[in-house]
Amino acid sequence: EFRRVLFRSVNFISINATEKDKKTKEIVKSNNITLVPTMIFLDKNRNEIKRTEGAISKEELISNLEELCNG
Repeated sequence: EFRRVLFRSVNFISINATEKDKKTKEIVKSNNITLVPTMIFLDKNRNEIKRTEGAISKEELISNLEELCNG
């Protein structure tokens, strides 16, 4: 049930930070992305509330999302 609610209330945006186009470079710089993969969790006002750098397991991702959704 949590997963259904989560995927209805969360937007996921994927950016290939290794691309060299101007827009991607701006996003990487403005978000201080220095390691791939990086996941940045934003609130509804686009303020960063959590960041993970480096690979994480599916279970760790779900745990992070549950933590964020439950306040």
